[in-house]
Amino acid sequence: MGIEQLNTMKFDALLDIDRQQWFKKATDEAQLIYQSARGREIGEVIEKCIYGSAPEQWLIEKRGYTNDPRAYKDVVAPNSVGVEVKTTSKESYVPHVLDRANKAASQRWRQMEKRLYIFIGCPITYKYEFHSIYEWDASIKQYRTSI
Repeated sequence: MGIEQLNTMKFDALLDIDRQQWFKKATDEAQLIYQSARGREIGEVIEKCIYGSAPEQWLIEKRGYTNDPRAYKDVVAPNSVGVEVKTTSKESYVPHVLDRANKAASQRWRQMEKRLYIFIGCPITYKYEFHSIYEWDASIKQYRTSI
């Protein structure tokens, strides 16, 4: 996938992806997360997973990615590179998302992917837009902008 294709990734999850597959993926992930949800209700966990997994499902259906079957993992790019996908509702939240990803990636037991995609999505309309790609830089222990 070229840079041009990544920079034009916009979609409406309610119209552009298979809802049944999307909801199944989100519900399966929510069940895993719920086991350690620390007081959150299952409905809240499912809602967050539905919101956050739409870009993953879109990448699978429209861009040739595959689901990463490992627990808590997202997708694998067509070139066999694992990708962590994060979604946030506003561009101004991206630094916070990056900070949390950096902290998680610094914990080796998490086995975070070396590539990170961030999407901006509306949790009401389920319209999403690709924001950026980052690569893990072990020398500085943080994700750095790739494109």
